[in-house]
Amino acid sequence: MIVTVDLTRIDAAAPSSVAAWARVAPTDPDGIAAVVDQIADSLRDDPGLAAKVLELLLDLLPSLDAEDHRARVCYLLAQARIAEGRLDEALDFIERARRFYAQAGDDLQALRTNLARTHVLFEMGRHDEALEASVEVLSAFSMPVDGLDEAERLNVRGTAHMNVGVCHEYAGRFQAALASFAAAADDFTSVDNHVMLGHLLHNQAWVLIALGKVGDATAMLRRAAAALEREGVRASVAMTQVALVRAHVDMGEPAEALQILESAGDILDEIDAPGVRYDHLTTAAEAYASLNLLREAVDLYRDILKWHTDSGFEVERARASFGLGVALARLGEHVDAIEALERAVATFRSLGHASGLARSLVAMGDVRAREGRGREAAGHLDDAARVALAGGAPAEALQARLALVELEPTDAATVARNHADARELGIAPLVVLAAHAAGRRALHDGDLASARSHLSEAAAIVERQRRSLQHEVLLVGFARDKDGLDHDLVRLELADPASSASAALTVMENAKSRSLRQMATGACRRGGADREPERAELLEADLHAAYRAMFTAAAEDPAAFERLRRRAGELETQLQRIRLAGVGSVRADAPNSAGSGTGGLDPSAGVLSYFCLGPQVVAVVGRGDDLRVVAVAEVAQVLDLLARFAAQRDRLRLGAAFAARHGARLVQSCRNVLGELHDALIAPVLADLQDRPAGELLVVSPHGPLHAVPFHALWADDRYLIDDRPVAITPSLALEAPGRREAIAGRPLVVGVTDDLAPLAGPEARSVHERIGGDLLYGAAATVDAFVEAAAGRSLIHLATHAWHRSDNPMFSAVRFADRWLTAAEVLERLDLTGAVVVLSACETGRSSTTGGDELLGLVRGFLGAGARQLVASLWPADDAATAELMDQFHLSLATDGVASALRTAQLRTRETFSHPSHWAPFVALGAR
Repeated sequence: MIVTVDLTRIDAAAPSSVAAWARVAPTDPDGIAAVVDQIADSLRDDPGLAAKVLELLLDLLPSLDAEDHRARVCYLLAQARIAEGRLDEALDFIERARRFYAQAGDDLQALRTNLARTHVLFEMGRHDEALEASVEVLSAFSMPVDGLDEAERLNVRGTAHMNVGVCHEYAGRFQAALASFAAAADDFTSVDNHVMLGHLLHNQAWVLIALGKVGDATAMLRRAAAALEREGVRASVAMTQVALVRAHVDMGEPAEALQILESAGDILDEIDAPGVRYDHLTTAAEAYASLNLLREAVDLYRDILKWHTDSGFEVERARASFGLGVALARLGEHVDAIEALERAVATFRSLGHASGLARSLVAMGDVRAREGRGREAAGHLDDAARVALAGGAPAEALQARLALVELEPTDAATVARNHADARELGIAPLVVLAAHAAGRRALHDGDLASARSHLSEAAAIVERQRRSLQHEVLLVGFARDKDGLDHDLVRLELADPASSASAALTVMENAKSRSLRQMATGACRRGGADREPERAELLEADLHAAYRAMFTAAAEDPAAFERLRRRAGELETQLQRIRLAGVGSVRADAPNSAGSGTGGLDPSAGVLSYFCLGPQVVAVVGRGDDLRVVAVAEVAQVLDLLARFAAQRDRLRLGAAFAARHGARLVQSCRNVLGELHDALIAPVLADLQDRPAGELLVVSPHGPLHAVPFHALWADDRYLIDDRPVAITPSLALEAPGRREAIAGRPLVVGVTDDLAPLAGPEARSVHERIGGDLLYGAAATVDAFVEAAAGRSLIHLATHAWHRSDNPMFSAVRFADRWLTAAEVLERLDLTGAVVVLSACETGRSSTTGGDELLGLVRGFLGAGARQLVASLWPADDAATAELMDQFHLSLATDGVASALRTAQLRTRETFSHPSHWAPFVALGAR
């Protein structure tokens, strides 16, 4: 009789080798064994596919006298269920296999099932039972066994040794673990089992990581991956690559981590290995979190925890809960963070997992410290240090000690000891923390030479990490938590009497908008990846439908608006995850270099650079080498004045009749606030500005909240600052080096999109087109695709439309086109604006959110990052009529003047008709050249 396996029940994408399993002769034991052998080989490479065939085969065997084959099939199915995370089912199949072997009289094979049982019990956190089962196998297979091939015995014994070693590792008995692994290596080497030797290297590496020897572990994991790749075991290669990613994350090597992560993802896209897939996703979330891509990490962690609800992988579930808690804490969502971390703490404590427990306690301490609950924070950190030391986890012990240094006063000897221990471990993130703490302490003690040495050490490591990242998204994320080091480097220059204002300016400007500068020089890449273009297209369609519905619901149904906003946020996060895929493997054409200093700014230009240093704003003012440092306002004072200025602008919304009746008073009230801003930010440096010729360009480099200050409209002595000179704003003086963004010759492009929120945008576009010529995209023809196609090679682009700043997700700030919105992220992804002057005649196009490294997020980033030489954009919602007049005057003057001078002329003339600063002053010139 011939039995046929129905291949139609198997995934159509199955490899052609599955055809070999299609027909078997059940009366031929060797034939059945051959088929099972083929399935076993596939199990290592593609457990999902193998499980489907095993289930079919198991249905055929009960009618046959084949308990030994049924036992083996059940045993292999158990291994497949382990790979799928279905651990309870795996235990059931293991028990069935043991029972079938016993019925067949094969007691040794029945005992051998304890190998898989050990694996399941271990993943379930039942480590004592796992160790007991492994020791039982070791005892039975320790000596030659009659009727058992010696090579098979040694493979079984080696596997049991390896399992014992893993159990010792999780119990913190690291030397015992290494001894067991050495015994396993002897067994596997004697039978040339290179696959198991690769797995053994993998496990040995984790012991080294636990001992803080992450560099050695990384080398060992590379050897393991290479050995497994030579054997063609793809699932195991991917698993080892995922472990290698985790090691690189711990070492503070995010670029290497992302490259290997993508390689593992490519393998997993071709096979069905759910367990490894979710380990890969967890590791991806850890890599994202290490780069401060926190929303994307949170989204991934939540997906992973849904899968782990029924998986039985206790350690992996706790690992995901820990990662989720850390990411939420850094987002400021402390209640949810504590809930996730408490779950991780409870699980790790019950499993006796010292390093996981210590890390989770450190994270709990961090949350409590952020909440100002110092005593609780210290308690968690002390507990973490104790657990880590008892469990032989030196890296986690040091991490707890470094966190305590941040929390409470610590003597210089402790700081120095932490620094020495970090250097000995050689784990880059810990060295940075320890060196920074040592530098900060030396700066506090007035030991400036030591402070410079320690801070320079930390900065050099951070810069090496930064230079390894070749994509702007990664660079922005990386910078988010590096402000403290930048600020202490500025403090050092200001405190050192041997230093100069020029040196302070160099450090200040290098701390601003690094990735934006790198995009301007082609030293890093921008834009998304093409891994899932069809899914991205569907998500974008859903997202823009949500945007349209939001604007409809905004005024009529606030609850519906909030639901739509949350839905849009979910879609945006999914899009970001797709765009992140593949960025780790990007290689820039030029070396990643952020440049230094003021970038060769024209020395004839007046420079005014601000820096928010803790509670204080400092300024560097002057020209060329004639610079001085001045302490100006308090940051809190500036924030208060900006809020009051916004309130003054909002008073105009009370209606035209109100504005007409109280016009003079409204203008004076607004001038009063602008006068206080002038007193805070300009008056302390006024003498330096007054020494310059009238009409000379003033270049202002803001920092932090000062990006929202309308410097050109600051008021004093019955004059606005713009009355005396044109003003240009730059994200960083280093962005203004001559030659970095040269003007190009090309036809102008004017785009006009009219909607209910910007009814005069269309007429404005027609008027501008009549004045400057070039090409016009208008009305229904002004689609996103048409604009993207037409934008390259333009000398000037004028967009008259409606815009929207998203403070909650600034790179999804957008400008309105006829068919949909164009987001800032898409501008970076799709547009080439090299050398163009871009005028964004719409509301809030110049408003940006700032993150670490003073990176601007929003439409300004999108258009400057896409290559625009200069940008005209608005800091707040602009009045349609005033804007139309201003833009006409601007383009009239631009024919003979530079951008900042033309904008100044237009604002002075518009002010004659629209006296309130809210109407004539929203637009700023971004870029000094």
